[in-house]
Amino acid sequence: MLHRVVSASVVRVLLLALCVFFVACASEGEAPRADEVEAELFPSTRVLTTDDMSALERETDEGALTFSKAPAALDGVAAGDVFLAPATPKTPNGMLRVVLEATREGEALTLQTAGAPAQLAFRKLAVRVARPVELDAQPTADRAGLAPLGIGGDVERGKEIKVVVFDGDGDPSTTDDQVRIEGRLGGGFSYDLSFGFDWGGIFDLPNAVRACLASLPGVLVGKTPKCSVESLIPEAKIVFQVDPRMAAQVRVIGKAALAFEKDFDVATIHLPPIVLGPVIFTPAVEIIARVEGGASASFRAGVDGRLDMQTSVTASTKTAGKPVFATPSIKDWTFSADTPEVGLHAHAKASVGVRLEMPLYAVAGPYASAAVTASIEADPLKTPCWQLSTGVESRIGVKLTTPKLPFVGSVTVADAEAAPFKVIDKVVASGQCSDPPPGATHLPPGSGPDAKALREPAFTPWSRLVEGDVAPSAGIGPFATGLVFSQLSKSVDDRWLVAGSEARSLLKIDADGNKTWQVRYLDPTGQPLKVLRTAPTRDAAIAVLASGTEGSAFDLLKVGQGGGLAFARGYALPFEACATPRADLLVHDATDGFSVLGTCLSQDRAFVVHLTRAGDVRAAEVWTAAGATSIAPRAWTVIGDELVLTGEIRGGTDGMFVARLSRDGAIGEAKRYTACAAAMNLTPTAIGPAEQGGLTILGGSFAQRRGLIARVERGGAVRFAKFPGEKAGAAPVFVPSAIAELPTSGFVMAASTFELLGDGVTQVPAVALAGVDTGGRVTWSKRYALRGPAGIRATSFGALRLTADGGAQISAIANATDGAAAATWNLKVPAKDGAIVDPQVTASPMALDDGPTCAIDDAPLAFAQNAVEVETATRAVSVERR
Repeated sequence: MLHRVVSASVVRVLLLALCVFFVACASEGEAPRADEVEAELFPSTRVLTTDDMSALERETDEGALTFSKAPAALDGVAAGDVFLAPATPKTPNGMLRVVLEATREGEALTLQTAGAPAQLAFRKLAVRVARPVELDAQPTADRAGLAPLGIGGDVERGKEIKVVVFDGDGDPSTTDDQVRIEGRLGGGFSYDLSFGFDWGGIFDLPNAVRACLASLPGVLVGKTPKCSVESLIPEAKIVFQVDPRMAAQVRVIGKAALAFEKDFDVATIHLPPIVLGPVIFTPAVEIIARVEGGASASFRAGVDGRLDMQTSVTASTKTAGKPVFATPSIKDWTFSADTPEVGLHAHAKASVGVRLEMPLYAVAGPYASAAVTASIEADPLKTPCWQLSTGVESRIGVKLTTPKLPFVGSVTVADAEAAPFKVIDKVVASGQCSDPPPGATHLPPGSGPDAKALREPAFTPWSRLVEGDVAPSAGIGPFATGLVFSQLSKSVDDRWLVAGSEARSLLKIDADGNKTWQVRYLDPTGQPLKVLRTAPTRDAAIAVLASGTEGSAFDLLKVGQGGGLAFARGYALPFEACATPRADLLVHDATDGFSVLGTCLSQDRAFVVHLTRAGDVRAAEVWTAAGATSIAPRAWTVIGDELVLTGEIRGGTDGMFVARLSRDGAIGEAKRYTACAAAMNLTPTAIGPAEQGGLTILGGSFAQRRGLIARVERGGAVRFAKFPGEKAGAAPVFVPSAIAELPTSGFVMAASTFELLGDGVTQVPAVALAGVDTGGRVTWSKRYALRGPAGIRATSFGALRLTADGGAQISAIANATDGAAAATWNLKVPAKDGAIVDPQVTASPMALDDGPTCAIDDAPLAFAQNAVEVETATRAVSVERR
């Protein structure tokens, strides 16, 4: 039997020609190491030439190849055949593919292909290749998509690196609302890669393997292969050693109100393919950066570092998930540090470095990275207050991927990575923090007020209106409780985001209520989407739950701190499962992704869709319960590792439910609550954690004439329930919409109120604020009348957050006086008493009582979770700044 053996001497001639493309084939003064290759192909492997590939007209991401004229090497090609193609201008990475389908039309040939393991083409393969690479001498290309897209990621780089993680107002000229990395990277590395396998006494591809390959075309119609090619082929071993030499400067600068974490592939250094006869490696070097941190006052810290180290990994295709990692060793290192500038609280870490990848045919191979880090930690309760650390982190692993396959796309077969090695972690400076300005809080950003700030608020109360882009629903008043809501949430740059059921734009305001930016997200017809909810993402962006695109139950947008759009995706539920979906909640889950919850308006069920942070669907289900005619999630909170939901449940006796879920969505304890007959209904609007795992639930009752404040203990028992409302008045209505716990004791809550049969100002819906003690009793209350050019404007559905300077900040809907689009009304008053002196706002005391005695009964509730399929689609959404 004849075997095709590639001569090592021929390969060495090729390598001498390739050497001119590298900076060097060996360090100065060293003899170049000859690459080693022994390659023996199976007789069944089809080998294409450069001339053959000149007939290639088109290649798709899904692996479809179209030849204008079928090469002779592909005569009689059929499903299950394996072929090799050289590196050419059209195929710079070469090709090792298995044919899934062959279609001929005249002289033209179209092949549907998938990536193939090297063991299907070679009976024996042994390769060793070693190279030095100097970063300063290599041409680089910045990564596309890191321009200032409003999502964080403005990059400037040569060998200099500047990465803006986020920019709160989208204006690069203002830097006090950013977190950024600045640095410089130089040096290089040497690598040594060995790869090989041997079929031993087998000289032709076994029949079992051929049969398995013949079954692969089933993937074209969505079928899973019935066999595993990997289980039928011999083990391939990889040994990868990388010795980085780096000189890096790293500086991290900024401030943040929320935690953040983001990795950047800043730029790519393009290295030529390494061609060893039919074997083609496609090395690539990525300049990488990473930043992570928590709620931090302003900080500026940096280090300069130089290191020389060694790392290695040994892996096998039979144990791809369990490679053997050698602990990195340091040959030499030096560091120096800048004197940091830091406030009372800081937690930030930045790194810059390089990652080397060595895939075979751009499909499988090892990778290694090394990065210099700078970390600043500040805590006023510790001595010293701040510490600046520097170090070196290394990662090494093996990744096996496929080209895109029909129906499933690119598949990562294995990605085995060692936990980051902290090769060096050293404190290089420490000291005492600067005191904050007089009256400023000593708590971290985003923490709310301390007791002193609550007693002595350091601000002047204010009222601000942002006209337009809100549906005119404030005049409906509290009877729309559960249907209409506002949301006020903190952004990572310590500003505020305003959304809600009636919002037709996303609004960001500063600490004084002034508009930073306002952005509409438009569907293809030019209509603005409803911007329902927002949630922060770990990479310092904003997830937006929206609705309005045709054919979607809801939409998920990812936008930046400047309002720019990263992606927009729509989600459609099966009609028979949920005919009229309405999304209500956007919730963080345990996987760094999100869950969207809502109700099916015309059916007896709710829906839950679990999404990854990229917007892909992990799972979806509808919830039903015996006897229920409607289930509507309304509010959520987190207690420890649990997600706790509350909402309305109708059917039989109307009431509310509370369900405790694991963070991956499994329902644990669930209970249904019904009140006395006079209460008529319970409509929760807000929920928060209480001591010992309990809950504080807020909402409406008595047909929205009164509120609800209830404490539910862990286990589900109701400790107390109060039904606050006006003592007197002409058919008064009072429904709380939001609650916040004070740092001393008790709460402050926002509500909507008016009198159905009142005269003048009391007949116009208005926002109210009230103090509540730990037993649910109202201690003070105020009603706010907003004056407009034509009289009192209706206001309602207020969201509420506490501020660090002792304020209670409210964002509500204010109806227009001329019937046009309504406004967003932002109001800030002291949380201790709600007082304000403003020509546009009249604050009047209210007389509220605790309501009648009315017991709330609880009973076990069993939800059935039925899986459903969700269709997703990229949405064409445009951005319009207002």
